[in-house]
Amino acid sequence: HLHRFYDICANLGITDVYHTGDITDGLKMRPGHEYELYAISADEQREDVIKNYPKRDGITTHFITGNHDASLYKHVGYDIGAAIAKDRPDMDYLGRDCAIVNLTPNCTLELRHPWDGTAYAISYKVQKMIEAMEADSKPNILAVGHYHKQEYIFYRNIHALQTGCFQSQTPFTRGKGISVVMGGYI
Repeated sequence: HLHRFYDICANLGITDVYHTGDITDGLKMRPGHEYELYAISADEQREDVIKNYPKRDGITTHFITGNHDASLYKHVGYDIGAAIAKDRPDMDYLGRDCAIVNLTPNCTLELRHPWDGTAYAISYKVQKMIEAMEADSKPNILAVGHYHKQEYIFYRNIHALQTGCFQSQTPFTRGKGISVVMGGYI
């Protein structure tokens, strides 16, 4: 589905894709997590992204890493985002967990990947994030990953998106009764 999404972007002439993390599944996220992975080590996960993440002429993927990627940093001191960007010139690593992008002189995009759990209501977490923002430092657009949900709200003058994901339901999300929404926004 991710490759199909990039095909659609290429056909529409889109040149910039923004990824709100995670870019990998990480290490030791919970007991038994390693049995759900096909690429286990940090090097194997980096190589998997370098080889298999969509690459289309004229498209740059700007990305942040998230909590799964951070597990590689916590366990083995490895910033996988920087390592991927080093070998994939079409992938622009913006940092861990959060980045502010100036889309135009008057329009900022904040990419965010929180670390907390999902909420009882889809909009709750994003609403609380926006409520915590100071009036003079709010972005125009807030793109939030992590929750595997898709949503658009306009709140406190911010266009806020939960960006969806391209990972199907895992044994963890299935066991916890957490739904996932596959897809992205154009």
